[in-house]
Amino acid sequence: MTGIQKPEMFSELTPRKQQVLELLTHGVSNAEMDQHLHLSPRTVEKYVSSLLRKL
Repeated sequence: MTGIQKPEMFSELTPRKQQVLELLTHGVSNAEMDQHLHLSPRTVEKYVSSLLRKL
């Protein structure tokens, strides 16, 4: 999301959730995300689920 003004609701997200959201918007899979962010697959699933509930 570099160079793009983020909606105010994104300021409520933790920096890690913002990273996950940015990767989601670029079509990155959960498996790619866990490798890129050095997280377990289950942790990525939890972040994604949490973000989807907020929508």
